[in-house]
Amino acid sequence: MPPFLDIYDSPKLMATPAQVERSVSYNEHRASTPPPDLPSMLLHGRIVYIGMPLVSAVTELVIAELMYLQYMDPKAPIYLYINSTGTTRDDGETVGMEAEGFAIYDSMMQLQNEIHTVAVGAAIGQACLLLAAGTKGKRFMMPHAKAMIQQPRAPSSGLMQASDVYIRAKEVIVNRDTLVKLLAKHTENSEETVSNVMRRPYYMDSIKAREFGVIDKILWRGQEQEQIMARNIDGSISTVKGTETLVHFTRKECYQMREFWFEQILKCTLTVALQDYTSIMMRYLLHSNQE
Repeated sequence: MPPFLDIYDSPKLMATPAQVERSVSYNEHRASTPPPDLPSMLLHGRIVYIGMPLVSAVTELVIAELMYLQYMDPKAPIYLYINSTGTTRDDGETVGMEAEGFAIYDSMMQLQNEIHTVAVGAAIGQACLLLAAGTKGKRFMMPHAKAMIQQPRAPSSGLMQASDVYIRAKEVIVNRDTLVKLLAKHTENSEETVSNVMRRPYYMDSIKAREFGVIDKILWRGQEQEQIMARNIDGSISTVKGTETLVHFTRKECYQMREFWFEQILKCTLTVALQDYTSIMMRYLLHSNQE
């Protein structure tokens, strides 16, 4: 019989199941309680983050957080970070009712606290309204964020009869007029101006959003080297804190920066070209003298 084959002919059961010893150090580092979820940690810092389209579940959570923060401290500011496509998806499909955005807006207007709004990605449609509805002077936007205002969209009518489709169409027009009035109020533009730009999707970068009145300031956090670069242009730096600075740029200042650094690059290019030309001529003269 080959070696070890007898094990299979006459197997024996183990008296007790095998036990694996756990490391003492592993048990020492295990958390005694589960970690808190991220929204709760942000809420502790008075931060409300909208990072999804405005569907009913998102609206419920945001309104509950706003009410809770006012209950905890009616004087401390609330920070509302926005990265949302509003009541539609990025491809334009309707996912929520316009009432979802209006519900959050009305809740913001009822609060006693200052609300600092910050666009960190996209603020589209109703999300753009929430961005503009922040406390005046406390509406911010990251440099590469986008804002867009557009007319409300009607959900798919499916197999509805004509009278139901007509009723829905009238409701969409009412929501559009309401959105125009609120945007005109918070951006300090005329209703006609807002209505004209909303005929088609109107995209705004941070500079254009500031000019249109959706935000008040552009946030840009830089290092010390970038502070020095900004100080070379009058009026670029507004606040200095430690080794970092908060810089607010207007469109005119951005054009000045672009022209300034273009001139510097051009000077460097010409200097390098002149040095190369001088080196070539010196080599040519040395070679001629040797001949």
